[in-house]
Amino acid sequence: MSFRNFAHKFNKYFWFDKTVLCFNNVIMLSKQAIEEYQKIMKEEFGQDITIAEAEEQGTQLVKFFEILIEIDKRQDNK
Repeated sequence: MSFRNFAHKFNKYFWFDKTVLCFNNVIMLSKQAIEEYQKIMKEEFGQDITIAEAEEQGTQLVKFFEILIEIDKRQDNK
């Protein structure tokens, strides 16, 4: 699966403009995003996770995608 297809699939679960706040490189997920991540983990992987775990994992996932997007932009500029 290409990065763009993967990012599109990810975006059906998270809407960066509505549920993720980034200020001075600190990412904060909305309560809605955290609850949605918990739901995804339960439905897709059968894992019940706490709100704290969902917030931490969701934040790490957003950071990971920021890196992938930056890499993709650099590849497009070559």
